[in-house]
Amino acid sequence: MNRDIYKKIEKYLYKYKNIDTSIKDIKNSIAEHLQLGYSNWIKSKTNNGITLEDKIIEMENNRTILKLEAWKELISEILEKYKKFDVIKYQYICLKYFNNANIEEITEKLQVNKKEQKDMQDIIIKHIFSCAIRKKLLKRE
Repeated sequence: MNRDIYKKIEKYLYKYKNIDTSIKDIKNSIAEHLQLGYSNWIKSKTNNGITLEDKIIEMENNRTILKLEAWKELISEILEKYKKFDVIKYQYICLKYFNNANIEEITEKLQVNKKEQKDMQDIIIKHIFSCAIRKKLLKRE
């Protein structure tokens, strides 16, 4: 796995808690752009143009939204597995990516040194990478 993919996976981990907000913002932006509203619905009923339903389908099929939803689902599945079967990795992800804890804070809370943290991080990222490949969110290099 190259450095860019490693960083991309980390970006999704850091953004995980805000993915729903990002999706909502994108949908609002699209709705404003498409001018969704009651008056446009009435126009679509009297005009053979694009219907309100067509506009909503377009919004729901937005690639960015679909990608964010897929990444959220993937990370959620991995978090659930770690929570059940490897609590230390689960706690590490929560501290590092969700709470932005630094190395010293993680060392204090989890009793793992800097090298152990780096090794754990690499294992987690590689695990996410292999799952993302299977779900076709990433391509092999």
